[in-house]
Amino acid sequence: MNEEDGAGRTFWLAGGEGNARWWGGGLATIKTTGRETDDLYSIVEVLEPQGAQAPLHLHRKEDEAFWILEGEMTFRIGEQTIKARPGSFVSGPKDVPHTYTVDSGPARLLFLLSPPGFEGFIEAISKPAKARTLPPSESEDPPDEDEADETESESFAVLEARYGCEIVGPPPGHQPQWEQGQEKPMNEETARAYGLEEGEGEARWWLGGLATIKATGKETGGLYTLLEVLEPEGEAPLHVHHREDEAFWVLEGEVTFEVGEEKIKASAGSFVFGPKDVPHTYTVDSGPARILFLLSPAGFEEFIYATSEPAKERTLPPQPEGPPSEAEMEELRAIARQYGGELLV
Repeated sequence: MNEEDGAGRTFWLAGGEGNARWWGGGLATIKTTGRETDDLYSIVEVLEPQGAQAPLHLHRKEDEAFWILEGEMTFRIGEQTIKARPGSFVSGPKDVPHTYTVDSGPARLLFLLSPPGFEGFIEAISKPAKARTLPPSESEDPPDEDEADETESESFAVLEARYGCEIVGPPPGHQPQWEQGQEKPMNEETARAYGLEEGEGEARWWLGGLATIKATGKETGGLYTLLEVLEPEGEAPLHVHHREDEAFWVLEGEVTFEVGEEKIKASAGSFVFGPKDVPHTYTVDSGPARILFLLSPAGFEEFIYATSEPAKERTLPPQPEGPPSEAEMEELRAIARQYGGELLV
């Protein structure tokens, strides 16, 4: 792929933008699908009311991970019960029954599905949102005939089979017998489930910022790497990736991204997708900024290990007194080339 081809894949969404759907009792906004990510992942931002309970279900085709933006939730994944709040990351492997409850809400969270495809199921069993809010109750907004016909055009069982999703039990509070004290043997997929609270994960002081590694190719089957990065105000060097796309979700702060010829102003809730082979950089205008880096396929974590050190504290590192020397920059350029990147400064 050359730079011109890659530039056509660049896109961004401000907070609240995307394909908004009323899905069950919540609002699902599809941020990116496999069409944009080279069939590596999809992202759906979901707003759920307090008390919402997902039915116990499993995915046959994709892993499902969650990043909590607002609210407090309880996840049950296999035998594990995980309490989650803003900044928590929860990973649910395919073939493992899981569910969640919104304990304090409304809750806002990202669904990260890899490989993609489940967004098609969401579209098939939802309807376009009339407002970017939680849907009204059916008594307040009964479906019209066209919506009812569309919803009933295919049975739920047919859609489950097509998208590899199975409802295997009721919501929490009505758990099947094995969740009421009976032991269930742990298999390899169940063992892959894990949760990280805010601030947990391997923390590295990396090029003036704090990078916390949330998921690597080892956990994601090589599909993506997920980092939470805390950056001070200032500019990142212009660079390009030749092996992976790099996407960003801004959690805090105001950031200006330059991807190819595009200049993008981003604040909390913005999503920016930077394709491989397209030079890009960003400037933290108001910070420090907290950003999720999503690199696909996985592997970029090895560059981070090679250019960072274990963080002595989960804070920004001491800032250098001046710019790096030419010798230091040449060493960094050589390491970048080793991992399929280029520094263009």
